[in-house]
Amino acid sequence: MSKFWGVILGAWLVVICSFPSTGSAALVGDDPRIGALIQTLTTGQEDDRIRAARDIGLLGAQAKQAVPALVGALNSNNPALMKAAEEALYEIGGPEAIPVLAHILAKTNSKDKDMQLVYLRILSRFCRAYVPDNRNVLRPLYPFLAKATMAEDADVRIQAIVVLTAAHEKRAVQRLIQLVQTDSNPLVCLEALGAMESFGPQAKEAVPALLNVLRMNKEGLSWQKGTAAKRQVAEGALRTLASIGAPAIPAISELLDDADEGIRFHGVRALGGMGEKAGKAVPAVSRTLRDINQQVREESALVLCKLGPAAKDSIPALRNALQDKSGLVRVRAATALLKLAPDNSDALPAVVNALLSEKDLEVREEAMEYLASIGPGAKAVIPVLVQVLIQVPVTSSKVEAGRMAEIRCKAARILGSLGPVAKDAVPVLIDTLNDESVFVRMCSAAALGRIGPEAKNAIPALTKASKDKSFGVRYEAERALRRIQKGER
Repeated sequence: MSKFWGVILGAWLVVICSFPSTGSAALVGDDPRIGALIQTLTTGQEDDRIRAARDIGLLGAQAKQAVPALVGALNSNNPALMKAAEEALYEIGGPEAIPVLAHILAKTNSKDKDMQLVYLRILSRFCRAYVPDNRNVLRPLYPFLAKATMAEDADVRIQAIVVLTAAHEKRAVQRLIQLVQTDSNPLVCLEALGAMESFGPQAKEAVPALLNVLRMNKEGLSWQKGTAAKRQVAEGALRTLASIGAPAIPAISELLDDADEGIRFHGVRALGGMGEKAGKAVPAVSRTLRDINQQVREESALVLCKLGPAAKDSIPALRNALQDKSGLVRVRAATALLKLAPDNSDALPAVVNALLSEKDLEVREEAMEYLASIGPGAKAVIPVLVQVLIQVPVTSSKVEAGRMAEIRCKAARILGSLGPVAKDAVPVLIDTLNDESVFVRMCSAAALGRIGPEAKNAIPALTKASKDKSFGVRYEAERALRRIQKGER
């Protein structure tokens, strides 16, 4: 018997011994087929072994006792058998396979790169699904995994990083730092960055290395110069810096002063991804509200909503942004002010202006989100909501028509939420019961119902709508009639 199969047998014994000693059922499970399938998988002809592996996989978790035999089948020279064994292991459930795979992987000859890759790939697949429960099993593999990250084969390095991430061994950070600085394969670098990101603040010693990676790939963030590979690596470095938190804020804030607008944009976005943890960056983000690039300003206004109480220092800059030539900047600045300074009286007019003057659907969608969020305050703009509701889309694009219908639906919902106060909108809501859009008809009926008895003039139109070809419209029309006639809520 070869040394390798000696390892397989040893692993099998380890697993068998881990099960309770309750007779033969402990070995073959409750299903009597499992014992026969294990026997076929171990000693049968190639085609029979493949079928046995597939049948074991179909039995799922109840076939846990077959794990060692399936791991042994991975050493076959038959790719179909290896694939069937891998899939069966995954169907059974990774937790039982991880200790066996880890044990065998540690004993695998380092020169047998094909088998190393097979075991690493399977182990990494299981680790993605069944960690953190198995971290203690994986941690003893650290010396082997660290060495595997230096293998010539990039696939081996990538799979080793995945398992290293699953083990969540703190000392792995230093090895990951070396990889992101020295590995020439962008896919390996990306995997290492993702692994480092999983450590969060524990990887704070990586900040200088990440900044170096960012400098080397910074042009990837440029909208003019960037290549896909450099962009992915640079964005990965930014995400990792953001995950580290406070220690990385000064480094990311420096990007906001870069000459390239793409780099400034990504810097602002990275700070937004940190949320309230990036409160110290409020002054830097506030300055970018005056950036010459419109997209940077739009992102800055959006991010200031996310930076928590510290963003109150940006209120003067946000007020100035209400006069920006970009409708999206104006709406996002108003949204930020609603959160940071609810009593501000300048925000609502700016949103209304953007809603009525801008054709850009994103601007109009965010303006409607703002109006939906101010609750009873929307009663001041009932005429505006009516105007939005009667704007029938003129477009050949089904996507645009759908988005415009949703904007009009939102206007109807806001009117309905105001209740009897919105009674002046009843005539228009009656008209839109005949709209081409089924969603507009449905929302109009619902709004009339919520306005209540003040919408009694809509009863004939709602009675007609209760026979609409759309079930949704019929349902809302019937409910609206009950609310109007019987005062139901």
